[in-house]
Amino acid sequence: MEILGYMAGTVTTLSLVPQLVRSLRTRSTRDISWGWLGTMITGLLLWLAYGCSIMNYPMIFFNLVGFLMFLVLAIAKYCFERE
Repeated sequence: MEILGYMAGTVTTLSLVPQLVRSLRTRSTRDISWGWLGTMITGLLLWLAYGCSIMNYPMIFFNLVGFLMFLVLAIAKYCFERE
């Protein structure tokens, strides 16, 4: 059943790619709220911690990748708002 974890993780992680690419390409993150970013980053860190506690590799991998992607989006938002 671990294959379901990899499938779910792939789909949900890839769902952020279009937004991340668009934000970086247009240099606009105006419509992305800090509240949403903070909530998602916190949730991903909690899922990552849970995955580590039960040694679930798909959960660990995809939540780490998702966290890093959201971190890039948060850094972009910070930088673009300063311009």
